Amino acid sequence: MKSKIILFAILFLSIFLVGCELLSGTQGAIRNFEDCVNAGYPVMESYPRQCAVPGGDTFTEVIPEPVSPPDRPIGGERDEYGCLGPAGYQWNEEVNACVREWELNENQKKAAKIAVNHVGWVYATTIIEVDVARCPGCFVVHLEKGDGRNRIDVTLEDWEVKEKSLTPEECEANGGRIVNITGGGDCEENEINLGDVTGFMSRNICCKKSDSSVAEECEEAGGTWLNDHNECEYVGQEWCEGQGGEFFECESACRHDPEAEICTLQCVLVCKLP
Repeated sequence: MKSKIILFAILFLSIFLVGCELLSGTQGAIRNFEDCVNAGYPVMESYPRQCAVPGGDTFTEVIPEPVSPPDRPIGGERDEYGCLGPAGYQWNEEVNACVREWELNENQKKAAKIAVNHVGWVYATTIIEVDVARCPGCFVVHLEKGDGRNRIDVTLEDWEVKEKSLTPEECEANGGRIVNITGGGDCEENEINLGDVTGFMSRNICCKKSDSSVAEECEEAGGTWLNDHNECEYVGQEWCEGQGGEFFECESACRHDPEAEICTLQCVLVCKLP
């Protein structure tokens, strides 16, 4: 009887030791959350999730950080000529501008080329639309110059430019002022209309004083008008800036004749008008 008890005790101890060894080996192979889940241990529905080994460690799920998409230029990608490819624009060598090929026939491309040659090409010059009028060689070419998107409209009659709109910057550079004519405004009697000014919701025009008017005002201010050079001598800075001119307080009396044999050494007040 005693021998049976001892045999049973040895058998129980052997089973216990084998179980502990197996459990220890299993736990030793678990190194992370995935190993714990694969081993069949319970998962806690927390965030992030956790997996616990009975009598052992608790492993937390590693949540990968989202990968941010690469930065893209605002407004799309431009090519070496400034054409917006994602918007369907491609460089056309003949027109010398960015166009949507499927929108223009041969005559419209010819009109666009004339318009671009007239206004001059800059980076990102783009033909937006070419309207066909009801007369031979008559079109209105709508284009944008530069990535600043300055809108310009060029009117053609019989394949010749008859009218061109100006940007606000072009109007000021030409010595003009912007006048809103929607409310009844117009150029004054001594001004000429240089054309429509784009970039506004209502219609605006560019008004500039005629050369004859500026000459008269120069002489009335006590100055001397140089018609060939669009300059008024011997006037003050205030008058000059009021005319939209650039004032120089000490110009040479021989600035327009550098080979003159006799030249007085004196400073000449000069207002150079656009």
